[in-house]
Amino acid sequence: MATSNMKPYYLAMALIIMVGGGAVVAETQLNIPARADEALALRLDNINVALQTYVNDHDQLPTSLDRVSGDHTGLSYHTVNATDFQLCATFATSTLPSNQSAHSSPIGSINAVEHGRGYQCFTGRVYLPYSTPTILPVHPL
Repeated sequence: MATSNMKPYYLAMALIIMVGGGAVVAETQLNIPARADEALALRLDNINVALQTYVNDHDQLPTSLDRVSGDHTGLSYHTVNATDFQLCATFATSTLPSNQSAHSSPIGSINAVEHGRGYQCFTGRVYLPYSTPTILPVHPL
């Protein structure tokens, strides 16, 4: 008799576990695009560092990302001038508050952690290495 009274209890517990487990799976699946975007933002930051390293070695920005190390799949890049460049990527989610659409990055860095949804471009700036001035001989007048 005790087992027949326990059946509704076990059914209720099984239902609670299934619904709760489904919620956890749904929550995890909803976070997949956000996690992919976090990895993409990290890749952009790594490319930013690789660009500065390239400039330190070659005294200029590279003509393409093929010249720097790192995973640049799906990224676009172009130079703006001798020190500024743009890196662009497509994000699945937005980390911006709903009332914010534009953002700026500090000079020398790319703040891809804060991004909108869709195709986003970030302007970065490298610092050209200090070059030793050339000393010219002085001729007496």
